[in-house]
Amino acid sequence: MSKLARKRIVISLIIFFFSVLVYSFRSSEIYKQIVRLNFLSKRYSYFSKREKIKVRITGMIKRPGTYIVSKGSRLSDLIVLAGGLRRFAYVSKYFKIILKDSEEYYIPFRKLKRGEVVNINKADVLELCTIPYINKKRAEEIIAYREKYGRFDEKEEIKEIDGIGDKRYELIKNFLVIGD
Repeated sequence: MSKLARKRIVISLIIFFFSVLVYSFRSSEIYKQIVRLNFLSKRYSYFSKREKIKVRITGMIKRPGTYIVSKGSRLSDLIVLAGGLRRFAYVSKYFKIILKDSEEYYIPFRKLKRGEVVNINKADVLELCTIPYINKKRAEEIIAYREKYGRFDEKEEIKEIDGIGDKRYELIKNFLVIGD
């Protein structure tokens, strides 16, 4: 076999293996994700050319604060930018509303449902407010009691808080935990 024939065979094999490699790559998940990311980058580059607005988000959000977003962004985009919703956030159909410049958006909490619990030794004011029959004032009193006397050792200790007597305790005791 001549030298030229060997080169042709080697080149043909290289082309064959390269085409198999390209075919397998195109059918792989990695390729699909790259194409999707490219599509998303084009989509977001469209938004990045838009005018910017400043908005504030508070409430049951992981990172409340002021954010600069593109004009025409939705509340759901702002929630993602702010780290997402916290536990017990009220999920609303209004998350699709378009943001307005210099506005403040508040994500409310929802009351606990049967089977859901809050650790009264770790919860902040907003989480304590999700407990039925506990308002912001009582939640602040629970935290003040916790800071003054340390952690709760038993759930019944919550009866030491003004406004939480035997009747109210019976209504809320299934929503409380004290463990780590």
